[in-house]
Amino acid sequence: MKWSAMDGPAGGRRAESPIALLPFRFAVEDIERSDPHRVRRGGPTSPGYFCLCSALARAEANIAIPALFERFPEMTLAVAREKIQPRGSFIMNTPATLPVRLTT
Repeated sequence: MKWSAMDGPAGGRRAESPIALLPFRFAVEDIERSDPHRVRRGGPTSPGYFCLCSALARAEANIAIPALFERFPEMTLAVAREKIQPRGSFIMNTPATLPVRLTT
């Protein structure tokens, strides 16, 4: 397991960045558009990009995850840490499954 030098938000250490590779697309020549965004050569092709799900992701991180740990303070992994396999994705570092044991 790889560990980063950056401390996580709860004072712990992050095993791997959640984003493994973000394949940005860059313009190979200037692109004139009908809206006010002109894409210059070498720049990202979507300058006005906004993730519609970002508010939901922040709500999950700020509300649901703390509620889960409050409801199940004794939650533990149901398998050995070495048995957890990564999802086969070149974009995100995430486990394929994460079996846990919920106890109250």
